[in-house]
Amino acid sequence: MNKISKIIGAVCVYALSSIGLANADSSAFTGAYAGISLGINGVALDGNYKDDTASDTTNSKGSIGVVEPSVGFEIGYSYPMSDMSFITAGITYNPVDASVDASNATKSKKVTVDIEDMVGVFIEPSFNVTENSAVFVKAAYSEASFNASGNDLSSKSVSDLEGTTVAIGTKIMTDSNLYIKTEVGYTEYDGIKIKNISDDAGTNTATADADVDSAYGSILLGFKF
Repeated sequence: MNKISKIIGAVCVYALSSIGLANADSSAFTGAYAGISLGINGVALDGNYKDDTASDTTNSKGSIGVVEPSVGFEIGYSYPMSDMSFITAGITYNPVDASVDASNATKSKKVTVDIEDMVGVFIEPSFNVTENSAVFVKAAYSEASFNASGNDLSSKSVSDLEGTTVAIGTKIMTDSNLYIKTEVGYTEYDGIKIKNISDDAGTNTATADADVDSAYGSILLGFKF
């Protein structure tokens, strides 16, 4: 996360140093907009399995991941802060369904993890480079649904993931109010815990913990009203 913060800081410094030389005007972006985004989402789980009932306490670690294309939706409003800067606030919804299967060598133990319905509320300080183009940094609060099921789970595990998203990107506004936005970002979710896993002794006492991270790239096509 520290590296990401340094990158965002560098972008801000570059943007602020550039706009002073540009013939920029933030009024082109002022107002409400809505759009559809196309992107790629990568989700990674870094987990630890623990079985305290085994003759020798069993601990194992592993990482799994999946990359999925996605279609999302975004609405927002941009408010001018100066002639060369503005701030955007909005909501995103991405109905991505990323499914990851993990199993042992004999396939006798299998867990399927689904992460879906990513929702975010964001704020974007933006800096004009030209009259109709800008660069931005984003900070967002993000949520997603998490489901885990498998032949060694006594019941399906359902919970909500909460996390923080940071991103950088570009914005372009055409004379016909067509809004084009590109961005790359990273979300760090709170850890998850799956209980009641059938252990080697046949009881439902084993547990699994995992850190969940998501990285994405997207392009949004929208219209400013």
